[in-house]
Amino acid sequence: RWTYMGVTVDSTSFTVTPNSLRVVVQPSNAQYQAGQASKASVGGSVQVECLDGLNNRLTGTDSSVHDVSVVPLEGHGNVLNSNLLGSKSLSFTSGTRVFNDLGFQGESGSHFSLRWTYMLVSVDSNVFTVHPASITNDVYPTLIQYSSGSSRALLEHTIVTARNFNGDTLTGSDSTSTTDKVVAELIEASGTPSTLDGPLSMDLVAGVANFTDLAVIQDAGTTFTVRYTHMQSPVMSVSSPAFTVRPFRLQINNQPSIHQYQDASTVALLPTNLNVDLRDGNNNVLTHADSVVDHTVVVLNEYFGSLIGVLHGDKDITPVQGVSTFTDLSISEDAGTRFSQTFTFLTLTVETSEFTVRPNRINIMQQPTLEQYAARSTLLELAAYCSS
Repeated sequence: RWTYMGVTVDSTSFTVTPNSLRVVVQPSNAQYQAGQASKASVGGSVQVECLDGLNNRLTGTDSSVHDVSVVPLEGHGNVLNSNLLGSKSLSFTSGTRVFNDLGFQGESGSHFSLRWTYMLVSVDSNVFTVHPASITNDVYPTLIQYSSGSSRALLEHTIVTARNFNGDTLTGSDSTSTTDKVVAELIEASGTPSTLDGPLSMDLVAGVANFTDLAVIQDAGTTFTVRYTHMQSPVMSVSSPAFTVRPFRLQINNQPSIHQYQDASTVALLPTNLNVDLRDGNNNVLTHADSVVDHTVVVLNEYFGSLIGVLHGDKDITPVQGVSTFTDLSISEDAGTRFSQTFTFLTLTVETSEFTVRPNRINIMQQPTLEQYAARSTLLELAAYCSS
């Protein structure tokens, strides 16, 4: 407005644009919490200022026509405006503005930023992370087994889901960085990792990670779990329920054959290195099977009459590198042919070939002496005798 001697004139309206914007208080990492179960807050005091060319705050800026507005960005630059909650368009007061209720819904990841725009000037925040409240393993195995011709015991289809505090799937979660992937790890009953084969790292797509080709190799037993880990600081993890990995078959090495009671002994010793191998479908020994809870169990069989013989020694052996070795088995109180042993691991069984147990010697307990034909008999009855 110009004035000359009481006469004034106004120019047409024009715009004064700040040189830049500055994020004074950055958004923080967010996580879905109780109380705001479907919203992950990025902080209650995120602050933006408008600046001149010397980075001084323009304290006279009290916008009534132009608001400063904010949109969220993913790591690959996509705008996710519908997934940002809170007041997203506010006026400056003395050149500054606090956004105190911003938060995300339906999203998670480590690649987010916020972009503020005022007139023709914009500024991006630092990158921050939105954590799920939890991840869940929704589809999992209970029993798997090596199949014929295969060295892999397939877990088939397992699913891990990112969720908010209400348990809703975060359908906007689509991994764009390595830290957002869900990573699978096989854990034995002892708590130590074992060998898991297949793609062990999967992206979230619409909040869900699908593992379709995980398989156990070189191992067997019960109480295995798969631990799934997602993101960092804090690490999100979930373990599957325990499941069983069953070998394809058992194989006996060093079969028993003929065994005899030795002098001054009440037992007939069986082989001292009788081994039972756990094998996959390609006939490989499962060398990682070092179970702390699963045993190979042996019982004695007799193919005639009722079983009288007693099997002695350690009859429950845990496998070591896939092999259960029986070193002190013996039999007492019986002798004869057609004995066998049955070994069981989980629900699989294998039987030895038939073997013989010889006595140490035979004693005649009562010798015949003088016998006579009885009247009207053509048979001579000898005194009864027995052997032991």
